[in-house]
Amino acid sequence: MKPILTLLISLLLTPLVGGATYCAATDGQDSNDGKTVNTPLRRGQVAAAEAAPPTGVIHDLTPLHDAARVLINPHKGWYHHFPDNHPNKYQIARDADLLDFPGMDHLYIRLAWAYLEPKEGQFDWAVIDRLIEKWTAHGLGIAFRISCKETSTDRIEQQFATPRWVMEAGAQGGYYRMGKATGPEGPWEPEFDDPIFLAKLDRFLAAFAARYDGKPWLRYLDVGSIGDWGEGHCWAGSRKDLSFAVRKLHVDLHLKHFKRTQLVISDDYVHALNDPAERARLHQHILAHGISYRDDSIMVDGYFAGTSDRFTVRSPEFFADAYLRTPTVFELEHYGKVKSLGNWAVLPNSSAARFGKGKTGPDFFRGALELLHATYIGYHGDAREWFTDHPELTKELLNQCGYWLFPKSLELPDRLVAGATVPMTLTMENRGVAPPYAPYELRVKLSGGGTNWVHVAGRAEKSWRPGKPIVLRLELPLPASLQPGQYPLAIGLFDAAAPKERPVEFALQESARDSQGYYRVGTVPVSAEGAWKVWYPVTLTFTGKQASETQATFRDHRLDVTFRKGDKSFRVPGYFAADGNAAESSATSGNKWRVKFTPNEPGVWTYSVSFREGPEIAVPADSSPTAGKSAGAPDGQTGSFIVQPADPDAPGFYGKGMLTYVGEHYLQFQGSKEWFVKAGPGSPEDFFGYQDFDGTYDDQNKKGDTENKDTYLYEDHGFGAGKGVGLHRYLFHLKHWKEGDPTWQGGKGKGIIGAINYLSAIGANTLYHIILTRNDDADNTWPWTDRETKLIYDVAKLDQWDIVYTHMDRKGINADLYLCEASNARYLNGGDMGTERSIFYREVVARFGHHLGLRYNIGEEHGLKTDQIKASAAYLSALDAYDHPVVSHSYHQIEKQHEQFEPLLGFKDVHGACYQLHKEHHREVIGWRDKSAKAGHKWIVAEDESWPIDEGQIDRAEDYAWKVMTAGGEGMNLYIGYKDPSYNDIGLEDFSRMKPVLDYIISPAALLSLPQVNEHLTQMTPADGLVGNQGKNDPPFCFAKEGSLYIVYHKRGSDIRLDLSKQSGTFAVKWWNPRRSDGGGLQDGSITRISGGETRSLGNPPSDPDSSWAALVLSTN
Repeated sequence: MKPILTLLISLLLTPLVGGATYCAATDGQDSNDGKTVNTPLRRGQVAAAEAAPPTGVIHDLTPLHDAARVLINPHKGWYHHFPDNHPNKYQIARDADLLDFPGMDHLYIRLAWAYLEPKEGQFDWAVIDRLIEKWTAHGLGIAFRISCKETSTDRIEQQFATPRWVMEAGAQGGYYRMGKATGPEGPWEPEFDDPIFLAKLDRFLAAFAARYDGKPWLRYLDVGSIGDWGEGHCWAGSRKDLSFAVRKLHVDLHLKHFKRTQLVISDDYVHALNDPAERARLHQHILAHGISYRDDSIMVDGYFAGTSDRFTVRSPEFFADAYLRTPTVFELEHYGKVKSLGNWAVLPNSSAARFGKGKTGPDFFRGALELLHATYIGYHGDAREWFTDHPELTKELLNQCGYWLFPKSLELPDRLVAGATVPMTLTMENRGVAPPYAPYELRVKLSGGGTNWVHVAGRAEKSWRPGKPIVLRLELPLPASLQPGQYPLAIGLFDAAAPKERPVEFALQESARDSQGYYRVGTVPVSAEGAWKVWYPVTLTFTGKQASETQATFRDHRLDVTFRKGDKSFRVPGYFAADGNAAESSATSGNKWRVKFTPNEPGVWTYSVSFREGPEIAVPADSSPTAGKSAGAPDGQTGSFIVQPADPDAPGFYGKGMLTYVGEHYLQFQGSKEWFVKAGPGSPEDFFGYQDFDGTYDDQNKKGDTENKDTYLYEDHGFGAGKGVGLHRYLFHLKHWKEGDPTWQGGKGKGIIGAINYLSAIGANTLYHIILTRNDDADNTWPWTDRETKLIYDVAKLDQWDIVYTHMDRKGINADLYLCEASNARYLNGGDMGTERSIFYREVVARFGHHLGLRYNIGEEHGLKTDQIKASAAYLSALDAYDHPVVSHSYHQIEKQHEQFEPLLGFKDVHGACYQLHKEHHREVIGWRDKSAKAGHKWIVAEDESWPIDEGQIDRAEDYAWKVMTAGGEGMNLYIGYKDPSYNDIGLEDFSRMKPVLDYIISPAALLSLPQVNEHLTQMTPADGLVGNQGKNDPPFCFAKEGSLYIVYHKRGSDIRLDLSKQSGTFAVKWWNPRRSDGGGLQDGSITRISGGETRSLGNPPSDPDSSWAALVLSTN
């Protein structure tokens, strides 16, 4: 085969405006991390890797900003009232009054029920259908309010807004005007909780919904069935107080029938309740069901006296809550009335002049718009009159209502690689007053040379709020067919759900926009070479069979990819990836299938794909690549790529390599060859019970003691986040998230990423967590779409987990992954290797097996039988391509530990015992080390759960840690029990509270990780007899490679004596402070040199001789 390494094409980005700013990848974010190949590469193609990670190029888009350009965008803008509580009100004199009105979005139809159902069961839809047909044909939307009470009497439908036949059927009500009963000449007001009235209304709403619910042109429907004009009060009628119950009842009637339409409610509807507690309850009910608010009282004359400071907005708190979820609506008091009363122009003696403090009509409109965060705005009057009076204000307010998006910068690598998935970071600013609520598609386009490649890189999010940075970290899976060269790059936002797709305008110069609605932001070079390094995952994303989250997808399809280099071969399981971007999109279906492989050598790697289908084909761990039948592309595809040497200075584990079991009592990094000694949190065990993960919730069926353990997670922890929902938020660690760290879906994940940053910064290197907590203390973590599904995996959630695991690799945190716990150990196939358990293990290995710092623990306190443990370990080992360790946890009783572990000694697929030790820490660790070595298969032995160490129990922490690690134990996780609701095994939110105790556990691990100690670690053994300890479980302890290196720990530093009677030569003496995580560094004491030949005193430590100290004694020979 002739070599096909191609010359690197080093082309600089040519930005459209300004100049390119060249910058290295963000600290801690190696730009090579997670490089993705979008396969298939052409058969035989080799992608050459560059010698250094690519730099990033930032396109500054601010010179393109144009705040003066009027943007006509979907799902925002102006609306016109017609008809307005009367068929003659605000009629449109000529169509052009609306069609030429900048940003006219919809017609707001407010009409009485009686017009639409003049006789029971006989509907006159033509009354509104004529308007709908006419104006939707021009691209306008429609909104409705159907009222049951009007105040005029010039027409029978006005006097009896609730049709007269409802009254005649026996519904109760009366004739009222301004709080007084009138004769039958007055407007009729029903009793709004009358059962006959409610039954008739229910049937009408059902018919109305059957005809209009979910129509693409329907912007929203007001809940307008009670009160004058549907506003929820009876001020112009009976002035009766309407109860919480009746108000909620009418809300629920609308919710019952309108499942696909945005509901909106007047703030008066809620504010009219006199009891603040009931008002709050109704408000929460409205929010919980996705209903939004409108304010129809801006600049009402009577409001100036009390609300001018807030621009006559009476209930801004309602809108502050609602706009985060749903679009809100602004309605001016009738513009003509505002003018006639002198309030718009602030005429002398007007209410605006007396109370407005100098604010004009436009000032009130602008201020109210901002307080209401309104997406839709209405002048409530004659369209021509308003626009003639205020042409410039109309355009200004159009831009400011809803969203108004200014892209600020776009960052890409300075070289794009054909066939690779490259990162792209887009930053934007929203200068409007609300986010976009529709999931507009954010598309990226490369064009030129006959190419017109478009990729949906993301979707608009409600998190794109004003005043908040919008940073989108996206991926572009470039097609392998792209030829090397320069390509214009453009971005665009599109409303793909509209009947006729339309672009969403950015606030950029018109000259940058093409005819399709894309904005050109620069020119980018594409080369045919890749850039991957040893220890960084290569991701192959295939376009294959369309599928969705069903049992058959995960059970009856099997993707395996075999990677080869020389005589080395790795068979790596792949997985269903939905749309390929599920962490961001929450997609549940798609045609992307993916595998992630971590190469361990530089050079040319080849791969071959097996994509098969058949009944339960995914169950066996190691079946033939040709089992079942082909599932179509990419089955049989091949390719190759080049990997560059490892970077020893890369962050975290990327500079050290894969952490694997190599037949010793410690795990080893395959790059640096360091031995791993672990120290870190063992709580909270439900670390992944995190609010920002898709499909994650706290199950409410917990019983007895367990239901009281997570109470703290329901409390308000500050930070403006409100009360919790029984899940972790890690709000205390938001400040530890750093720019450049990962997030998803518009900023989610900062708490958990910040927590990992914090743990890494204080020296922790491992994190114990359980990924299946169903039916246990936490009951909030599982990999499926629901806690009961078992075989249907949540692709988006697992992709989000993977983001966290990737960050753990980057920060040097071992993922101590527990697959189950005691109460659910037999949930899958009773503990046997049946279909459910096999698919569970396959999905875990396929999605996370590429990570460097990973171990599989069969389960916490699982109680599985010996044959079940062996079968689980054998399956995991067969499926895992990298020699990740497989270990097992135990109950705390020593007899049960012996019962579980004795039969596993010598079994090649179990690599260690992770203890729950309470008493004989030191002796038991030594015992299991020795037993496993004698059985011919050395175990790593770690203390993953000690007796609970409460906040401040530093003596216990120090005691346990040194007992374990001087016995040759691999390390220890800090378990904190359940004494304090805010500091327990499922309630912990703030790891800084753990730090004072964790420092004492990190200290011995840090000592054993010093290079001069670590290189000898697997040759060191417990040698307590050298310090006078004859088999006791209490210090002094000695861990030694006799003749070369000794670590001696004692509770009283001045009492340390070491037997060197069998040794010759001299030894240096250094001291290590156990009360500091870094030991204070190696320090000199009163004696710095001793000689062999007899038992020697090590002298006094540098300070505090009556406190505990560790001494490091090193041969100088």
